[in-house]
Amino acid sequence: MLEIIYSRERKNSDRELLERIRKDVSEQKKVTLLVPEQQVYNAEVMLSYNNIISPDIEVVGFRRLCESVFRRFGGLCYNNITDGARLILMWRTIAEISPMLKEYKNIALDDIDMIKSLMASVGELSLYGVSPKILEEIAEKVKDSNEKLSRKLYDIALIAAANSALLKNDYNDPAEDTKRVCEVLENNDYFGTRSVYIAHFISFTVYEKKIIENIIKSADSISVFLGMDRSDKRDIFEGIRKTEATLLKCAATNNISVVRTQLDIENTEISDDIAY
Repeated sequence: MLEIIYSRERKNSDRELLERIRKDVSEQKKVTLLVPEQQVYNAEVMLSYNNIISPDIEVVGFRRLCESVFRRFGGLCYNNITDGARLILMWRTIAEISPMLKEYKNIALDDIDMIKSLMASVGELSLYGVSPKILEEIAEKVKDSNEKLSRKLYDIALIAAANSALLKNDYNDPAEDTKRVCEVLENNDYFGTRSVYIAHFISFTVYEKKIIENIIKSADSISVFLGMDRSDKRDIFEGIRKTEATLLKCAATNNISVVRTQLDIENTEISDDIAY
């Protein structure tokens, strides 16, 4: 079952989260709390401050979750590429394939800003699950209407494919971990005995959505806290509403029942004992 819990008040949602995790621990259930990477430490402090401590609780962002899955089922890598090495690798890529390029054929190899820009473009494509093949298909579709754009897209697709091939020869890319972990989770059950709580996200990348779909299909229970009131239709919450729609679609696709819970929006008096 998927439960979506709505609350615009962060302290209200945190209080509810603490109560549920405390109950799970008292029933000797395993718990996974998934939060944005930069909030992992704060979540650990919140649990510790409220004396909710158990070896059966894991507090993770997607990066640490990937590491946990890889440690259990295999796939943990140590030769991760650094930002400096990534830049050098992109420089090598441009140097090797420049004769094959169309729009970016005359890039100067000492133009670091342009190389950084192309590196960022390739990284963003990977983040959103756009393969070089898909980009080539788009380039072909817009060829007649916008030849300049088509040439740029073709070049970026070629650069992305060549850069990926070079990277795989010498390094592991941490940015690819969510993609790799999806493949591991397809064949292994990591969440089957766990109560999973997902809190404080506004949106997810393509592969993060696939991980969540795996959680929805396999977890003992999953509760997702969304930072808005259910009836609030203001534009400021458009990103969260899209996340809500994604969750509902995943549940419907996999025939998973959904419960929606609106936390009390009138009670804004919060005890200091949940502060962190």
